[in-house]
Amino acid sequence: MYNPGAHGFSEVLYAFSSAGNNNGSAFAGLGTNTPFYNTALGLAMLLARYWTAIPALAIAGSLVRKKKGTP
Repeated sequence: MYNPGAHGFSEVLYAFSSAGNNNGSAFAGLGTNTPFYNTALGLAMLLARYWTAIPALAIAGSLVRKKKGTP
């Protein structure tokens, strides 16, 4: 992070929120081409993409196992 303080925090926050929304952009003052940022932003993309899919699959699985009731 090249800019300390609030501006640096907003750069990091923007990079992670942008990665989570599959945009992948970052401010120029943040050097994101490092192994740490590449890994962390990649994990943020995975978590943001699949955080709704896993509970939906769990609900679907519980509905499949549920016994049918008589109408």
